[in-house]
Amino acid sequence: MIGPYIADFCSRTPMLVIEIDGDTHSERHSYDAVSTQYLEHKGYKVVRFTNQDVMRNLDDVLEALRHAVQQPPLSTLSPEGERAL
Repeated sequence: MIGPYIADFCSRTPMLVIEIDGDTHSERHSYDAVSTQYLEHKGYKVVRFTNQDVMRNLDDVLEALRHAVQQPPLSTLSPEGERAL
């Protein structure tokens, strides 16, 4: 768990959350958006795939993950806010 959310897969180095969304997520866009925003605020990069992506297009999923881990990590705000040194 990361805060109130359960991640399908999570790595601290790099700070990456991988979500594999099934059919039930088609009606949960707002929940997913809020959880993604929370996780990104905590410094995680969030990548989402559907079950069908993983089952039918694994090469592209792996390429997307390779690309995600090569990108610089998300910056996190200091507790004092964006103007703190």
